Amino acid sequence: MNYATTMTKLECVCAQSMLGGKLQRWSRADFVSAIYFLWYLWGTRKRGLIYWKGKDPHGSNIAWSVADTDLGSDASKKIRASSIVMCNAGAVLAKSKKRGHHVATALAEMEGSFYSAMDLIGFTNVLQDIGHPQCENMLYTDNYANYSIIENRMSLGSKNKHIDLRYLKLKDWVKMRKIKIGTVPSEEMMADLGTKNLGPKQFCLLRDWMSGYIHVATFMAEVEKLEE
Repeated sequence: MNYATTMTKLECVCAQSMLGGKLQRWSRADFVSAIYFLWYLWGTRKRGLIYWKGKDPHGSNIAWSVADTDLGSDASKKIRASSIVMCNAGAVLAKSKKRGHHVATALAEMEGSFYSAMDLIGFTNVLQDIGHPQCENMLYTDNYANYSIIENRMSLGSKNKHIDLRYLKLKDWVKMRKIKIGTVPSEEMMADLGTKNLGPKQFCLLRDWMSGYIHVATFMAEVEKLEE
């Protein structure tokens, strides 16, 4: 399961993490969940990642990233999980997850955006070295307070003034045009695949976005219109 979720089935990271926490004290329900998980992996064994040249709305060879932070249902544990998805050419390139202490929502989201920006800038530096210069790669968040603070559209409140200086580096990167911050609706946040136990409809939608299969559906719809 570990190999499948980290190398080929990135949409299953959350499920794998939840099952991994039940290795010592598992119940019948946990065992059944693991069986269903294996069924899903076998049933989708022929589904991989599809990269489409010219289909990515961000442009050809333009990297972009999304980040989201889940504070968890048990606030007493004071643990947050930040999920980061970096994409290029219409599908995911890399997916990572960060854990840390429970803080205010906007700051937790900003921390996730910071780590996402670090990964994005590191990858764009590699692209630049091989002859594909990048400019203002998009970084998306679904938290408007996080977006507003980074864009200087909202001042830091009394609860936010203790924010680590390294996260304010995000503002410098935006000013230097290394990244550009944007927002997406929560229902279109692909990073939720790494932190939330989603329903079947939402899971399939975000999975198709992340794997590039959404472009196949769009392409087939265009073909059908031409045939008519």
